[in-house]
Amino acid sequence: MTGFRVEHQCPQCGAPACLGEADRIFTCDYCRTASYLVPRDHFRYMLPHTAPEGTCLVYVPYWRCRGMFFSCTAATVRQRVADHTQPAVSVPRLPESLGLRSQVMTLRPAAAHDGARFLVPSVSPAAAVSRFNTRFQAVFTESAAVTALIGETLTLIYAPFYALGDTLMDGVLNRPAAPGHRVGGDLNDIPTEAPDGSIRFVPTLCPNCGWDMAAEKAAVFLSCPQCRSLWRAGRNGLTRMRCAFLADAESAARHYFPFWRITATISGIPLSSYADFVRQANLPRVIQQDWDKRPFHFWVPAFSLSPQAFLQTARTMTTAQPEASVNPGIPDGGLIPVNLPAAGAVAALKVLTAALLRPKNRIIPRLEGTSVTPTAALPVYVPFRETPHEYVHSRCALSINRNMLRLIRRTQGSGIS
Repeated sequence: MTGFRVEHQCPQCGAPACLGEADRIFTCDYCRTASYLVPRDHFRYMLPHTAPEGTCLVYVPYWRCRGMFFSCTAATVRQRVADHTQPAVSVPRLPESLGLRSQVMTLRPAAAHDGARFLVPSVSPAAAVSRFNTRFQAVFTESAAVTALIGETLTLIYAPFYALGDTLMDGVLNRPAAPGHRVGGDLNDIPTEAPDGSIRFVPTLCPNCGWDMAAEKAAVFLSCPQCRSLWRAGRNGLTRMRCAFLADAESAARHYFPFWRITATISGIPLSSYADFVRQANLPRVIQQDWDKRPFHFWVPAFSLSPQAFLQTARTMTTAQPEASVNPGIPDGGLIPVNLPAAGAVAALKVLTAALLRPKNRIIPRLEGTSVTPTAALPVYVPFRETPHEYVHSRCALSINRNMLRLIRRTQGSGIS
């Protein structure tokens, strides 16, 4: 997935900086101030226009959605990368998407200027996600019992248009937006608003000890290397997060990968204990007496992976069921950043259940009408040993390809050797 570039200004000295779409950490090259970017609800950006000087512009909102889409049929689970835009207002014959322009142009936070009108979005975020789900599912020919859009990033992008007589003109390309149709007057009936693209810049200083916290650009959490604490940024500042790590059983383990360890109930499917899981997944294991007392957890990767690797890693880790006892806090070692919030991990549970349990032709149809109720979600760092081509966790028989991880994180502005 290719992200767009956004132009920001340092809140301390006003110097410009260009960040990637997924970037949340702003570091000024001039005054060296580091901040975490927090929007009001969703990030709101605007495309630059090339309309003639003095033109009265109308900015039309578009939702952009990026993430991983999963579709579960009676026989299999399919996945694909999702990246699309759609209008956030109901106007006939508007361009159905922004195409590639949002990826090749530098955007700015939405702000009123020169008397331009900004239309009020009439499509809610929930309705937009539902429409995206329908569109992404249309790629697959088979009907799905369960679909999930995981790790989605919703962004509101305002595209400039203007009226030339009764013709609606594209303010970026300066050509008719709907050749052969007169739709310019349709925009006058839609209410306008002052766009609120304001972004709060939260200093990345640890509230507990005052140390500079470490975080890569696309991270959703900040970690303090001094007092070994983990923090989540929000509109009201920083909130401390509970976290844990598994003991380092790997020789020469250097990197700790974050996973969400989730306890949840799925209506109609007993999965409260490890014994329940062995029965439902039809694993070739002899159930031990104490397994009925051993709690079952879903293990979902909290770092960026391709859709196929994401599901495979979650399936392998959940099947392995690492030991229940974990150490509180942050481990002493290299931390892979958390890129997936808890809500995104919970959204993956139905798909993960479909991938784990057997037989699929019995389980997947049952999942269509079930509800998932999470009761606990804890970020847990798992140690991996570095090899020339992979990161390996031997006890769970899990490996992560280094080149794939490097490529994904490079597109997010993060690096790993």
